[in-house]
Amino acid sequence: MSTTSKDNLTEIINQKNGVIEDNGILRGQGRQNIGALLTPIYFFVGIPIGILAAFKLGYGLRGLWIGEMTCSFIVCIILIIMCRTDWQRQLEKCKRRMKEDKDRFESIISNGPNF
Repeated sequence: MSTTSKDNLTEIINQKNGVIEDNGILRGQGRQNIGALLTPIYFFVGIPIGILAAFKLGYGLRGLWIGEMTCSFIVCIILIIMCRTDWQRQLEKCKRRMKEDKDRFESIISNGPNF
């Protein structure tokens, strides 16, 4: 696989993770906790695979990249599976959260902050 192909693969996988996990779908659904639970995969899967490939198997810098890409690929697949969601249900949950926030805000305005 050429360097350009590797760079392209890296960008595709990383961008999908960013859209789904960091700034997009999970945040919009109010499920940021899922993104937080996936973050340790980078530390407990990606780093050990990268170190093993780089130093034990002798791949060097390419081994570290293999660890990162293996982890990114795993997270990407998990997120794609999880984002097959019932959007109507998510819309109802969003409306409920907005109403709760509105009620809480109105309570603070009328009663003052509750410390």
